[in-house]
Amino acid sequence: MTLAKAQDAAKIDGVSTEAKLQWHLAYAEYLLGIGSTTKCRESLGAAEFIANNDQEMLGLAQSSATMAGRLKFNTLLADASYIHSMLELAVGSANDALVHARRCVKLNQRIWASIEHRAYAKQRTRGVVPTDKEVDSLTDRVANVAVNSASAPSVVSMTHNSLRGAAFWSLVPSLFRGLSHLSHLFSHEGLFQDSTYYAEQAQKVADARDWKREDKAYDQAEAVLQLLSSSAFIHGLNRIDSTEDDLIKQMSDLNVEDRSGRKKQTKVTKVKDPTTIVSRGASRKQTTPVVSATRNKTIEECWGLMEIQADILRRRALTMLRRDKSTAAVELLKRAESIQNGHVGAVPQQLAGFRALMTQAMKELQSDITYNVLPESTISFPSLARGKRRPSEPANTRPSFPSPPQKSRIISPRKTGRDKSSKEDFTGSTAVVHEICSVLGHTTILMSAATPSSLHPLTAALSMEYPRIHALQRELLAVQHDKRPVRSEDWLKWPASTQAPSRLVHMNISQFQEDFIDIIPSSWSAVSLSLNETRDELYVARYHTSQSPFIIRLPMARHKSRDMDEEVFDFDQGKAELQEIIELSNFSTHDARDMSVKGAKSGWWAEREALDGRLRDLLINMENIWLGGFKGILSPHVRQPNLLARFRKSFENILNRNLPSRQKSKNASKRVALDSSILELFVGLGNDKDGEIDLDESLMDLLYFVVDVLQFNGEGNAYDEVDFDAIVVETLDALRAYHEATTATTDEMLQHTILVLDKRLHAFPWESMPCMDGLSVSRVPSMGALRDRVLAQRAQQQLLRQDAAKQNGFNQSMQQDDRFFLDRTSGAYILNPSGDLTATQTVLDPPLSTLPTSWSSTTGRPPTEAEIAASLSSTDIFLYFGHGSGAQYIRSRTIKKMDKCAVALLMGCSSGTVTEYGDFEPASVPLAYLAAGSMAVAATLWDVTDKDIDRFSVRLGEEWGLWSAQPEIKKSRMPKTAGKKGREAPPKTPAKTSTTVRSERGRDRPVGAGKAVGAASLSEGVARSREACYLRYLNGAAPVVYGVPVYLSSEG
Repeated sequence: MTLAKAQDAAKIDGVSTEAKLQWHLAYAEYLLGIGSTTKCRESLGAAEFIANNDQEMLGLAQSSATMAGRLKFNTLLADASYIHSMLELAVGSANDALVHARRCVKLNQRIWASIEHRAYAKQRTRGVVPTDKEVDSLTDRVANVAVNSASAPSVVSMTHNSLRGAAFWSLVPSLFRGLSHLSHLFSHEGLFQDSTYYAEQAQKVADARDWKREDKAYDQAEAVLQLLSSSAFIHGLNRIDSTEDDLIKQMSDLNVEDRSGRKKQTKVTKVKDPTTIVSRGASRKQTTPVVSATRNKTIEECWGLMEIQADILRRRALTMLRRDKSTAAVELLKRAESIQNGHVGAVPQQLAGFRALMTQAMKELQSDITYNVLPESTISFPSLARGKRRPSEPANTRPSFPSPPQKSRIISPRKTGRDKSSKEDFTGSTAVVHEICSVLGHTTILMSAATPSSLHPLTAALSMEYPRIHALQRELLAVQHDKRPVRSEDWLKWPASTQAPSRLVHMNISQFQEDFIDIIPSSWSAVSLSLNETRDELYVARYHTSQSPFIIRLPMARHKSRDMDEEVFDFDQGKAELQEIIELSNFSTHDARDMSVKGAKSGWWAEREALDGRLRDLLINMENIWLGGFKGILSPHVRQPNLLARFRKSFENILNRNLPSRQKSKNASKRVALDSSILELFVGLGNDKDGEIDLDESLMDLLYFVVDVLQFNGEGNAYDEVDFDAIVVETLDALRAYHEATTATTDEMLQHTILVLDKRLHAFPWESMPCMDGLSVSRVPSMGALRDRVLAQRAQQQLLRQDAAKQNGFNQSMQQDDRFFLDRTSGAYILNPSGDLTATQTVLDPPLSTLPTSWSSTTGRPPTEAEIAASLSSTDIFLYFGHGSGAQYIRSRTIKKMDKCAVALLMGCSSGTVTEYGDFEPASVPLAYLAAGSMAVAATLWDVTDKDIDRFSVRLGEEWGLWSAQPEIKKSRMPKTAGKKGREAPPKTPAKTSTTVRSERGRDRPVGAGKAVGAASLSEGVARSREACYLRYLNGAAPVVYGVPVYLSSEG
């Protein structure tokens, strides 16, 4: 009714254009609040038409306008940008929402600066008004403040104390809601640092208000909430009485008694529908006491309150599910669904309903004699052989799965919402996408064990990878918007209504195979590691070009289900052990104890060596307990079809002789045939060297898995009836025969392994597990990051081929599709910028001085941010030898905004540490370099001592080919002294480590074997250089490589 009356008032002649625009904006915000996005866009379009065709408004955008006029116009623009941003977010266009939100904040800052400048000018000269250029300069400085809140200075000339003045009272609400909304958008995108920064700025604005009577304010707030909930207030929303209305009401209540004793009768009429717009000149009518119907209609329009109530019910239902009260949870979800009236809560409602159904399904599963072991069993996808394939089939032949539907999407948006235009929109945040894909992938893999022929592995693989790809896309789009130049006059244009909002495209599984898997170079493999929501299952997926994915679900407590005495070593225990080792190592690294005291130095070495042993044990347990027999999925061996066919025949004969199910049935045609990827897990364990390497426990893990696969597919065998020991002995013989017949050489091995890590797994040094010792390994945050680098590599190779066609004698060895080359003559380095690492400077200065004269250098002084930015954007190689990652000299935000970024070696303490932020996306300096386009970044996961990391850096430069061998630098380990033998801190990992021997690959392929010094990739150089560290694990395991293999070339 209020908006209806305002609309009538706006039609009166003489009403200003400003008032008309304010009405359209208020009406658009109301429509958006009730979920009518189509009409909201129409109202915003009407406001845009008025603003762009009214000379009064157009004049306010000119520099000749008065300050008061410009302030009014900027206020309208800021409010319009805010509502546009809310609308775009509601319809699923978070990118456009971010653009409008930034504009809203920018305009509010202009208003803030203008008011404060005007107030200051009045105090000084009375009438001096700042120009637009001065205001823009100020707000630009504010916009470029560091996102890192810890180092962000206060706004220079926009002081928060000034917001207490009366001139700012109307600005503070808009300023606060704009900053809060921008923080919410960055939270929606999963960007923690940006979200925190703007939330803190909004908090500063709120704190600037003088709340001296806080307790009284809380009492008033509670009283207001009670009033809002009262039936009288809700009924009163249907009308707002003006003075004229009050007079009419009072007159209608008068009783005029004539001399004859008769009374005048007042006429009572029914109230109109609250949504009906009544003109100002319409007759006033008295409402009847029928409140309930009116109240229900009004409540239905308060869909925001209903969304909150539904969200509370869903949260209570999820709590009930965790307490095993599924019946009560289902009832609460039914109540939530009955009041759910918008598309905002549609996805959470479906997720909660899905979890309730899954809880009930798992309960029923426990009573099934065949599938009751499914929750704690290892599952592979695929498990069974598909089609009749010949033993001599090509290695790159895909399994014959059913053709995946071309339009099958990773996210199927529910067709809900109050507008038809929003039915296909998905407005979920990155956290919601993670949750949806997690439950979808978990369910798909469970179903694959029971109905293997009806599903495709790509469905589960895409569920695992899409959240990380999606998060990367959103981050890169946010960065692109941030670095997009905007002219001052563009801020003063009325925001346009977007007819075709930009949204991220949801890929289907066929696109995922073609665009992310098939482009991987044939000599590489990508292995994805993910955790489930409860952190008790590890999902491992292997990707190789032209092959369907192979996925394994590994319950971390699966060993305990076979042996009740087995000590559980889950993810939380492993993470706690790693964190304690790192904390103790960091403390000892910076220990300021007096080493001249007797026993101090030997005690320090004893602590360091004890921590080195604990980290070694942790890595062994990660391999033996978490991966177990399935560590063969990380093996770089190349598929040998003929030899694998021989091993299949031998293994099937072993199963036929030892499994009761096959001894009873002689019908071979009904027996289950395992997928070739499962057989590759066996051969991936390597050769036991006639018992020199213990493979018994690994084989036992695989055999239990095979028995489960057979049971889920109709071949039931009781564990206690199977002689697993006999099967292990015979399988070892078959593996020896396979490896003795293998003719693979180093060149025929896969050259590189890419680890695609879940955001909770970046802290672990996976590359230093025994099974990956000496291998070329790097890590990326997502398959999207890998795809970007593969495409850049292809583009370089295309240029090299074009150059080769034009030149004679061109270096043909550079034309390799699996390699990216850097110009060795193009580089820059920073050495000891703090000036306190004199020992590091002494060790590294000689090899650095041999670099080409074209390199730029900064030694012994702190560089400016501009200097580092120029080095990163104009060279191929960037070396940093100092404290930390160099973030104290250049911000991550600055790096992300670069169009080109060099390959970087950040040889400082914790330069590669990835900080986790819960539901938000992780952050680290190497990830910022990757976001800027760097092909590779070498960094350390935790603090390291300077002598070991200096020795590592010199060795890495030699192996990579940056400089020749340095005879004055000792390559051998530092000799142990008697004083270093001390007590060892007891490891918190199970005692299982004592029975584990280093993997066979570490013996057969010593570090550096098969490659000349200087011919290695960066990742190979890092693997070889770990041996240069005296503390092989505590210091040697810290350096890792983010990105892909990069090689040096002297060619320009």
